Amino acid sequence: MQKYSKSKMNIFLKNKKNIQGSALISVIIFITIILLFIAIILLYQRNQIRQMISFGNEIQVYMNLQSMLPGVLNEYNNLLADGNFSIKTWQESLFEKDATEALMQPYGFYLLCRVSSRIKNIGRESTYLIGDNSRELYRYAMVTGDVYMPVVVTGNTSITGDVSVGRQGIKAGVLKGVRYKGSQVVYGRVFREDVSILPDNNLAMIKPQLEYLEQISGEAAAFGDPDMFKISGNRLFLNNGVYVLDEADIYALRNAGITEIYGPGTFILPTSTTLEGISLFGQITLFSRENLIISSGVHTENILVFAEDILISGANELCGQFIAFDSLSVESESYIKYPSVVALVENKPWLKKRTITIGSGARVEGTVILCEKEPQPGRRSEHKMIISQSAAITGLAYSSNFAELTGSITGGIFVSAFNFYLSPTIYINWLKDARIDRTRLSNEFIYPLLFKKPYKLTMVQKI
Repeated sequence: MQKYSKSKMNIFLKNKKNIQGSALISVIIFITIILLFIAIILLYQRNQIRQMISFGNEIQVYMNLQSMLPGVLNEYNNLLADGNFSIKTWQESLFEKDATEALMQPYGFYLLCRVSSRIKNIGRESTYLIGDNSRELYRYAMVTGDVYMPVVVTGNTSITGDVSVGRQGIKAGVLKGVRYKGSQVVYGRVFREDVSILPDNNLAMIKPQLEYLEQISGEAAAFGDPDMFKISGNRLFLNNGVYVLDEADIYALRNAGITEIYGPGTFILPTSTTLEGISLFGQITLFSRENLIISSGVHTENILVFAEDILISGANELCGQFIAFDSLSVESESYIKYPSVVALVENKPWLKKRTITIGSGARVEGTVILCEKEPQPGRRSEHKMIISQSAAITGLAYSSNFAELTGSITGGIFVSAFNFYLSPTIYINWLKDARIDRTRLSNEFIYPLLFKKPYKLTMVQKI
């Protein structure tokens, strides 16, 4: 048996301890790695669970937004049965910090519904434009309020769809040697009425909006304060405030390179104003007691305009509600998109002739309105809607008084009586070279709340 010296034995024992220490360190490192791996797995699972919960909350928020709207429309529809166009809010909440809310308010001739939902830190908001789709009458190509005189058609007039006229019906005629060129007078059914079925218009929802704008116009702030908005490139974002905007401000904005303004917000226009070279988007309201000219280089989406006189000129592409009280004209090359409203309405008593004109070559997709406070069907008055030759309307034209139609309507026209001028004579209830086709209007077309109840509130679009 080999004998070890004392020094060799010490070295052996020392090496043995080193080996045992290294093994212990290896075990500790291995266990640490295992624990880290487990921690990573647990952390990953925790994040996955969080993401799943967040995704679930996202889905629930979306479902809350979708499910809230039908109930809101139904409840507000019941309020409108009593003629109540007030602002109304709703709230549903399961927990203290989890809630779904809705607000409904008049917005021109439509309604505006904002629905918001929040679950923990997930929140969303949607805004909807609400209209009406309640009346079987909307399916008509033509409805006249004068039940005593016949409607006479001549020239290249073409009417496709059902019509409602007076007891003397509708017939072809000869106007200064010009005969009716169609094979039949109406390509649809003709209903003769002893009593006008022209619906009563609804200006009740416009009045409180004007009163509110009059009230806040005195509180409007000067537009020059940069704390009131944010600027990013050529875009200016409003902060849902009320601002005074005049032509000097518009000029300054253009010089600063601002070409687009985003709402929501309200502009009070203190003087006659020309809007040119700046586009407006997203629930911006313009209120003027003077004239407003919307000139070239302007693009709008979902805006609301109230002014005494409105002139839309130039090759613009507009979407919104343009409501005037004294005169309104849409000139050639202008394109106004669905679901727009172009309206001349009586705010103060009309003591002289008022005219709304859709000029030759202009296109309007939406609703064109000439509206008195208390119209009397068949009453002879000078107030007049003119839809010029080559003008095209897709939707509905409504005049509580006269209408002169030589352009085309893809949709329908509701009118007290037609009025056609051929020097030196005015022809009552004559149509020459007019084209009306209700069959080509999409079933997706939703109408503003132009007429009195009943209503069937329907979403027009998400904005």
